[in-house]
Amino acid sequence: FPVYEGVKRLALKQFCDDLMSMDKVSEERLDVIVFQEHYNLKNYKYIDNYIENGMKVIAIDHNTYLFPFFEKTQHIKNYKSVTQLEQIRHETYPKVHAVVTLSPTDALVWKHAGVRSRYIPNPTTFQNSKIEERKRQNVLFVGRIHPQKQPELLLQMMQNLNEINPDAHLTILGAPEKAIQQKIINSHIQNTEALGFRLNVDDFYKNSSVMVVTSSYEGFSLVIAEAISKGLAVVSFEMPYLVLMSCGVIQVPKNDTIKLAQEVNKLLQNETLRQKIVQEGQIYLKKMNDLVIPRWNELFDKVMNDEEIDFADEAKQKDVDKILFEEVDYIKQSLKNLRKEKLKIKREHRHKEI
Repeated sequence: FPVYEGVKRLALKQFCDDLMSMDKVSEERLDVIVFQEHYNLKNYKYIDNYIENGMKVIAIDHNTYLFPFFEKTQHIKNYKSVTQLEQIRHETYPKVHAVVTLSPTDALVWKHAGVRSRYIPNPTTFQNSKIEERKRQNVLFVGRIHPQKQPELLLQMMQNLNEINPDAHLTILGAPEKAIQQKIINSHIQNTEALGFRLNVDDFYKNSSVMVVTSSYEGFSLVIAEAISKGLAVVSFEMPYLVLMSCGVIQVPKNDTIKLAQEVNKLLQNETLRQKIVQEGQIYLKKMNDLVIPRWNELFDKVMNDEEIDFADEAKQKDVDKILFEEVDYIKQSLKNLRKEKLKIKREHRHKEI
């Protein structure tokens, strides 16, 4: 893929071996390594190698602090439990010269863990589209079909929306689509289609009015930024730690598919309100994007000059405490619900055998 002029591409044919041996990396005489990893535990060991070889390391925590606790154990490979991921992050991040987080909430949490943290949002390359009238009753979902995205709640929302707005139509873009398409058929959900992975996403943005997000958690949710920049209003389950929730996103209580449908319908029926929300979001996106380069430059300067990394807090402690307590309670309740569902399935299976 193309890179900007003046940027050198370092190809590591034996990626893991080359990173570990340091031969290729050391030849470049790099001053700073920007480490971006949040899933594969074995890659964290490279950080010690970089520091021992005289390089400075800035790590990007590419998700929310609590994400390992949202993940189901069977979906995480290469280690036994989520606590191991938490342990290695807490062991590694205090060693590095700085950790970049995607929200002020996460920056404050890591700061209390003895980490030199700094909130810098993800850069976005989307150009804000002109806000135009859209009277179409089209709703869009974009994302991989994965338990994190809670597609079953998306379908429940559409069932509720069908009852109050028979003209509303939902398009689901994301793979794999076969299972969710079968659920649509089995549940007799009207005006809903799952089209799988598509390259011409812009065409669907242009033909839609509202984006729906049903995720249990997100790290940044670039799709929200993309949707707003393309002129769509966004309705989402609450994720108060996400900076993009300040982009005029309409939030409803977690897993409340009735309220989600009501808010979507409100926007479909009120074009003036929908455009107002999109305008607020696009203004915020520009302000957020303007932070990226100055903050990275400032951080690089401090790291290179061995200056203290102690930026002012951008989140209030009481707000962060509230967010953490509520998210943990939600995770605990989700686990209880999952156990109840598994127990119900077992009982039904035994009943059939009898």
